[in-house]
Amino acid sequence: MRYIILFILLLATSFGCARKQTPTGKIRLNLGAATAGTTLNGVYIWGLNKTFGLTFAHHIVGDGRDLEFPLKPGVWNFRVVAWSGAGLPMFEGTTRCGNSPDISFQSGDVDVPIHINSDCSNHPRISDPDFIETNGNGNQLKTMRLVSCRSLVLVSDNSSVCDNAYLGDTKSFRVILPSYSPRPDMEIGPFAPESLRSDCQNTTNGSADTNLRIPVGNGSPESPRVYIESFDQVDCTGNVQFRAFPHGLFAAEGIHGKLFNLSNPPPKAVFYLKHGEALGKGDLSPFGNGADGDVTVNSLTSLASMDTAMSGGGVSVVPSTTRTWSSSRRVTAMVTDAIGTKLTVSAAFGSNAFRPDDEIMWHVSMATSNTACDSEIGAENHLHAGSYGFVRISSTPTALTLVVPYVFPLTGINTNLNRDLLFANGGQQEQCVIQIIRVPNLNSLTLHANLTLQTSSFLLGASATPATGHGGILPIRLKGQLVIDDGFYL
Repeated sequence: MRYIILFILLLATSFGCARKQTPTGKIRLNLGAATAGTTLNGVYIWGLNKTFGLTFAHHIVGDGRDLEFPLKPGVWNFRVVAWSGAGLPMFEGTTRCGNSPDISFQSGDVDVPIHINSDCSNHPRISDPDFIETNGNGNQLKTMRLVSCRSLVLVSDNSSVCDNAYLGDTKSFRVILPSYSPRPDMEIGPFAPESLRSDCQNTTNGSADTNLRIPVGNGSPESPRVYIESFDQVDCTGNVQFRAFPHGLFAAEGIHGKLFNLSNPPPKAVFYLKHGEALGKGDLSPFGNGADGDVTVNSLTSLASMDTAMSGGGVSVVPSTTRTWSSSRRVTAMVTDAIGTKLTVSAAFGSNAFRPDDEIMWHVSMATSNTACDSEIGAENHLHAGSYGFVRISSTPTALTLVVPYVFPLTGINTNLNRDLLFANGGQQEQCVIQIIRVPNLNSLTLHANLTLQTSSFLLGASATPATGHGGILPIRLKGQLVIDDGFYL
């Protein structure tokens, strides 16, 4: 039998008539001999004052410690999770759970015994039952899988895919169970620097299967707080993003995090974390990063060529550049996997047209039927004529291929992609025309009077080949100021 004894002592301190009496509490957590033969690596205890809506949390590293901190009278309850396993990192190994009933007190000494054991299935405030697994150590908290996405708008299951969005910027992360003094249950505020925290966890392709057993709560104020620090470099270095979930991971609101249960072996608590600028379909970043500089159009400019340079021909760019306006190519083949898509295009390109980190627009410019581009009719991301989205290029393995972190809902359409654009076949052959267009990310754009900025034409005809079927779109993102003089035409 293992017990945690919470010895709560209310004290009224008086410093003369001009001072208020302030009740304080002393909690004594004594694992002592009850832990004989078991190495506890960490203990996390939290409580809720139901009278005033206050929560607090503290921790123990080792077998016993007295903790003192202010406690307000009222109706309290307490919950505990401990992790055991010789030499194991924090939050790994066997989990032991326990809780107290509601305790009402106003003054005097109160002993609160909490029995902890390896059966965590009877403590819904510690973890929703879906996130408990049964193994050789009992009913245990499930281990955690973290998936980093730039948008969670369309994430709807535990498939470890950032649906219609890009993989997030998380290269590494750590999980914190914060120790803090009593405060309103949704207030974040500071926490103790020595709070329990996991070892650094590195991700691979935006996700990580870990051995961390984190209590996810059940969405109520009695759930344990969980904080996550995510980093854009491995080994918990680089820029850090801090996310707080004051009612636990189970209550994540879907903007910064989403939790899903995975029952199939190995069982997991799959947590999706938003990290990075959202650029996916339906969740676009409107302003871009300004990487293509300040552009001024001074004279008539026609972008008749698919690779017309931005600078020259009456256009000045600061800083000077050799990049193109709206390089476009028709897509002739796609190969998808769980983290992205390799696109084969109709004509070779150079680094002025497309390069890693460039933003491109993809556009379904023609679909001869509702199943020409994919068969997932009715799905959120079904590809039909007019479908489009934006993505940044991950790599350019060859002059004819690009890799993007976007998973297209494809179902054997490569034959349809690579057909000649013929209209005399009586509709016997399905055709799907998808093109990609470079999206200049401008810092500012100035357009002077009596001029025209015209994009290249979209070519379709009876004798058109897979090398055509692109153009006709000039996408631009603008981070700063747009100046248009009278008489300018787009």
